[in-house]
Amino acid sequence: MNRKLNISAHPLVNPPSKKAVLLDSNIINPSLSGLSGRNEYRTIISNPHIQTLENGSLVITEVELSDAGLYMCQATNGISPSLSAVVKLTVHVPAHFRVKFQSTTVRKGETVHLMCTAYGETPITLVWTKDRQIFNIRTESRYSEVQKDQDDGVMSEVTIISADRRDSALFSCTASNEFGRDETNFQVVVQERPDSPRNMEIKELTSRTVTLTWVQPYSGNLPLTRYIVQLKRQDEQWLEQTKSLTVPVTETSTVIGDLLPVTTYNIRILAENSLGQSKPSEPITVTTKEEAPAAPPADIRAEATSSSSVKVSWMAPPKEMRRGSIKGYYLGYKVLRSSDTFTYKTLESSGEIREEHHLTNLRRFTQYAIRLQAFNKAGSGPHSEEVTVQTLEYDADYSVLSEKLSYQLKALMYAGDNPVLKPACGKFVESSGHFLLKIDRDHRAI
Repeated sequence: MNRKLNISAHPLVNPPSKKAVLLDSNIINPSLSGLSGRNEYRTIISNPHIQTLENGSLVITEVELSDAGLYMCQATNGISPSLSAVVKLTVHVPAHFRVKFQSTTVRKGETVHLMCTAYGETPITLVWTKDRQIFNIRTESRYSEVQKDQDDGVMSEVTIISADRRDSALFSCTASNEFGRDETNFQVVVQERPDSPRNMEIKELTSRTVTLTWVQPYSGNLPLTRYIVQLKRQDEQWLEQTKSLTVPVTETSTVIGDLLPVTTYNIRILAENSLGQSKPSEPITVTTKEEAPAAPPADIRAEATSSSSVKVSWMAPPKEMRRGSIKGYYLGYKVLRSSDTFTYKTLESSGEIREEHHLTNLRRFTQYAIRLQAFNKAGSGPHSEEVTVQTLEYDADYSVLSEKLSYQLKALMYAGDNPVLKPACGKFVESSGHFLLKIDRDHRAI
């Protein structure tokens, strides 16, 4: 016996509602408890965005605003009337940004504008952070903020006037509403001239060179192009033509050469990038070491003072050739044209403009060669040219004659076979009891 079952249902007055968040995936599971009274729906064909499952559920991937509306699920077994259910899908928009990252590069002193535009259902709350730290824009005198509501969200603009290196940071704007939160980032780069190189040190010092090291400075957010090392004597001024040398940015040390011994110099360094040069570093002062004198003593004079002694006098080498403080001299002497080696005396400098020394215990009426060397802490300089001197044949020191015993004598002198009486003067030497008489070729007492 054939039986037929007819099932009817009254249409729903208020269809059940379903909420979805923009870009989320959503499943709609309708209840087959009513009929749709209107025929305005279009059949859904499964695609990557929206799919119908075997159990009657509808899956929407990455929900869009256009997905909002009424969805009807209709069930039929070939016997009228068919069953249907209607679901209302409301799509909410979370706070979000369409641009996730921006980079802003400015010169020092310029104005920075950071515009943060968030989309979504209002109310939307915006929060700014700097290097991930919340900061109060109102407490920053150079910062200001303007917020404006828009039809599809809210906009905030932060203005930074007279930007400097403190503003080189990652600024983040976070937006949030009831349905979600999002973040956009601004990398601000403030470019300027580099800082001065720092921590200068003298690593090695000689009489002619200085080895200098330093630490790389803040680059001004631009690649450094070179270092400039400047040097002057302490008694000079810093001028455009001041001696300088260029050092590659890959180096943080250099050797400065062609210096003068025992000379005080000032040294400073500048760094350079594409915007220009840094201020000069604080200068350091260095005095080069001594080296052996470059010249012999000057104006050497020698004169016999007796038959066994000679006085030698001289002046120091020219100042620019001393290469340091003259500590003393080596005085060498020997018999002229002999095979003897020089005998040297080490003499301490008296500091006088003209130095002198008496050589004693020399041979009577003998020629001597004399030469001098100056020396300082670093060593001895070159020999001087030889100076010759001859000791006296006779000593004529009348300082010990007694004036009380002095008298004039007459001496009988002979010229050939003819006796010629000539007056002569003589003096009696008290200490020796001898009478000394000196005459010239004309047989006159002298």
